[in-house]
Amino acid sequence: MREAFLRRSQQTLLDLRLCDDPDGHLDSVVLECAPRVRNLSIACSSLSHKHQPFEPGSKFLNLESLSITAYNLPDGLFPTRPPKLRTIILVSEKSLPALPYAALTRLVIQQESALSINDVREALSACASTLKDLVFCIDHAWRYSSGDALPPIHLPRLETLFARNPGYLLELLSIPPSTAVTLEDCDHNVPDWFVSGGSWTTLALDYGAEEITAVLTESPADARGTPRRTLRYCTTLSREDVERAILALVPWTQLETVALRATARMHTAMAFLAHGLRRTRGGIGRLQSVYVASRRSRKVEAVAAAVKELGEVIGGYPEASEVARREPLRLAKLEIWAGKRAFLEQLCIGGQPTGVERVVLHCPETAEPWVQQMQREVPQLEVHALKGAAVKEARLPALDEAIKDGMYRWWD
Repeated sequence: MREAFLRRSQQTLLDLRLCDDPDGHLDSVVLECAPRVRNLSIACSSLSHKHQPFEPGSKFLNLESLSITAYNLPDGLFPTRPPKLRTIILVSEKSLPALPYAALTRLVIQQESALSINDVREALSACASTLKDLVFCIDHAWRYSSGDALPPIHLPRLETLFARNPGYLLELLSIPPSTAVTLEDCDHNVPDWFVSGGSWTTLALDYGAEEITAVLTESPADARGTPRRTLRYCTTLSREDVERAILALVPWTQLETVALRATARMHTAMAFLAHGLRRTRGGIGRLQSVYVASRRSRKVEAVAAAVKELGEVIGGYPEASEVARREPLRLAKLEIWAGKRAFLEQLCIGGQPTGVERVVLHCPETAEPWVQQMQREVPQLEVHALKGAAVKEARLPALDEAIKDGMYRWWD
């Protein structure tokens, strides 16, 4: 059946998957089709399995993508380099095999065991002038001596970088300022270039039950070619350490827009936002807009206290001893998506029209008398009825796109 299919398909390019061949060899029928193979996937799930190199006569002239999930891949798998090869994906290799890395535009390394940073440097150096997309996810520590003086790896064409538990490798990379970068579980190894040199104007935060995501973009957000920096923390640090890391990294004084979406631990999220916004004072005074989306919480008192603190930062706190804290942020816009209308009352910004030019509240449909009362206290208030969950209706495109990238795009 296979032979008949190959004959009928004539010169059509093929996607070929090799799985645990007990002899480790390709039969002659498949070898004859090597020039037609466009995407090749090799999966060897057995530790004892050892794939053999391709025979010298097999020429993969049209091979564009190579994906390998193997434990015992030999060196010299390809006797001659496939001229069109642009993508290599390596999963669960004990060490990086000797492959034709030159001229790659995309390299993915997903590793469950420790890798030698020198092996990775060698692979990256081979494709440094052409590489556009780099992904590496390492579950264990790198084999690397911090005393080693290693030269930087210049990746002048890199467009996207995704790294999970990147360790010391980031310190060796030199990338363009326009590169879209996502770092996940980065611990304390965030390099200086992550935020330096960029005109970051927008910060979007996502507070979830299991992770915190922070996205920095330049204006206009998410335009083609616009740089983006994303931090996502899932497991490696405590929530307090994560918040300290983000507070220290974000250039608060140059932000124009801050957005927060909280689907868990709302009181912690609101307190963190208040601390961050407080850091925007004394800077260049660019902050214009704040967006907050929050679901209901059982910790009513803790959330109310945190929201009140947030309101004191936005609208000013006349009783504060510090002069800076008495002054409002003077925002152009404050937009809120909340599961309960009480969120606005807890902000306590009524009677402070100089604090915010425009206040927009999205909440469950509420009685007109309440709206009229609040508009007397906050004349700049607009109220809109939610049609669904507050956190789902909030329009935070930069955050949504960054999260989508982290979940799906890297493995396409």
